Amino acid sequence: MQTRVATGARVRAGASAEPAPALTLVCDRAVVPFAGFTLLANATVAIGGGLDALITIAAVCGATAVGWAVWRRRSGAARESPSMESKTLPAPDVDDRTRIALLAAAVISILVYVTTGWLTAFVVCAGMAAAGALARTWNMTPHPALARAEHGAAATLVALSILCAVATAVAHRSDADDSFYVNLVVAAVDRPDAPLLAGDTLHGLSDIPMSLPVFKVLSWEMLQACIARVTGVDVLTLVHVIIPPLIAMLIPLAYARLLALLLPGRWPWALAVVVAVLLLAGDGKAGHAGFALLRLQQGKSVLLHVALPLISAYGIAFALRPDRRRFILLMSAQIAAVGLSSSGLWLAPAVAGLALVGAMPWPTSRSELWRSARTLGIGLAASVHALGLALLLRAETRRSFEQAVHRLDSLVWSGDRLVAHASDLVLGSGPYAWLALFCLPAALAAAPGLLQRRWAAVSLVAFFGAFWNPLTAPFVANQITGPDTYFRVFWLIPLPVFVATVLTAPLEWRFGGHTGKGSARVIATLVLVSLALLVLPQTRTLSNENGVRIARPGWKVDPDEMEVVVFISRYADSDDIVLAPAHISRWLPLLHGHPPPLIVREMYLGPLHERLGGEEVERRLVLTHLVSGESFGRGSAELLAKAIDDYPLEVVCLGGRGLSRPELRRVLLDSALEVRERGTDYEIWARGTMRP
Repeated sequence: MQTRVATGARVRAGASAEPAPALTLVCDRAVVPFAGFTLLANATVAIGGGLDALITIAAVCGATAVGWAVWRRRSGAARESPSMESKTLPAPDVDDRTRIALLAAAVISILVYVTTGWLTAFVVCAGMAAAGALARTWNMTPHPALARAEHGAAATLVALSILCAVATAVAHRSDADDSFYVNLVVAAVDRPDAPLLAGDTLHGLSDIPMSLPVFKVLSWEMLQACIARVTGVDVLTLVHVIIPPLIAMLIPLAYARLLALLLPGRWPWALAVVVAVLLLAGDGKAGHAGFALLRLQQGKSVLLHVALPLISAYGIAFALRPDRRRFILLMSAQIAAVGLSSSGLWLAPAVAGLALVGAMPWPTSRSELWRSARTLGIGLAASVHALGLALLLRAETRRSFEQAVHRLDSLVWSGDRLVAHASDLVLGSGPYAWLALFCLPAALAAAPGLLQRRWAAVSLVAFFGAFWNPLTAPFVANQITGPDTYFRVFWLIPLPVFVATVLTAPLEWRFGGHTGKGSARVIATLVLVSLALLVLPQTRTLSNENGVRIARPGWKVDPDEMEVVVFISRYADSDDIVLAPAHISRWLPLLHGHPPPLIVREMYLGPLHERLGGEEVERRLVLTHLVSGESFGRGSAELLAKAIDDYPLEVVCLGGRGLSRPELRRVLLDSALEVRERGTDYEIWARGTMRP
């Protein structure tokens, strides 16, 4: 049994270097406008403008852009820009012995890890395999192969997009990060004249800075605020119900854009496996699957599964055939990535750089040096916006971590612990983690041609050599990614694509000298995919074990907790202060005109410390734990009685074990508050009656 060598097909000068299905061009139509909006949002924040100002500026610029595009089309000015490099020749590929050696290296790497549990050994072995593959192909020039016109490919894309949209619409799992991100939208809509992203909008206090300076670059939440403001749609309905399924439909399109370049002979199959990975492999608290289908209300998920695959595809396309259009797409995708998440400040340039270096021809003579340097230099110039903002905000963000009241433990973790923790968060610790790690170096052997092998080798050398290893991990965590989000180094590589590359490899095996996809190859692929994704994962993405509730489309918050939040909001308004358990307080900022709780989440206490002082912050924290029954000691009842009058508290919510504390109830009975609502796990005490 041998693996078929799929060399790059000859491409005519002027032919598309993006052999993508037509449906995937929807992504292009979305990326450029959102990049433009991101620039406008960043500028509006910089000058202290509000939401209404942003809407006005965006409307004027949008109308101007549409008019200009119509004029260019009618005047015939919209033509494909000439390519800076039209020389396209078939590229050689590695021989079967090299493939076997790479596969053996992948097997040895994972066996060493599984038998010893020593993750560093895997990093070393897999990194050496990637370096060997890179050395073997350094003087070979990759070229694109046109994606085959697979029968039913368009129908496959549509079906997978609808499947992702339906899964996202009916799968609900609460995520506490919504308390911040959704509140950015709510606050902008509630106060459309106030400066955008100017400070804390969670606790009802003025002059509180944003928890991290890098959050000022976000434009995804500002776009949602603009839509809510113009349409009048409730923010939580827009963010939780309407937008996530629409974004989910883009996930297969974005991955298809990349797979059509890397796996032109089997991209529909590989795309189906990518979607299967997202649906079935739920191992890891911060795994790719959880971000793909369960957190699409947050920009970071859109970054991971839409923006980053597109950046890789655009970077590869530009390196293969540089021109103005591909440069604009590459630059726009990176600007969009910054607007989606502050992690885009470093991820977007890194992913773009890996795509450029992995796909461009490397100079083997002086005559080729200038051409390659020019391509790389122009391509890297597409990262100017992201890199400029990253450098501008780096010092202030670093200082925020170092001077935080509750410093992150990960700031002083060893490299070994950082590497292991990142793996556990993203992959879990079971058999699926072994499969995913094995597929990283194994994809070098399973790649059908030079283009994917070179790109994968460059990506893995950077991943293992610079980002995910015990020697560099502390520096990367503290200087680049942030210590609490170091696990996002796994976002540098599209892990589902590596898994799909390996699991669909049987489709291009030879049996008895015959080529093509026969029934034996299809059956072998289906068996391999079934064994890998139905047996190995310990947690299904959409299962109860993963904290997922399957229900009709609605708010992605626990309905019992949200019921309490709605009750509280009926007895207090934005000028009142409320006290509630932490698992209730975190959802109050999701509502328009929410009454501010004493604290929202412990991780947001840093800015409050500077304004209120450490003693007051500690008091708020103790009171929050007190009403949930998490802590109770001498003087607790007196502390609550004093707080009711000092703040004063308009609403006090008892929950959990706090209901079994008679001392707390006696304090409430003696106060001006009266019990207004009562459930099996909560009581709401309020001064006034329910508001209309």
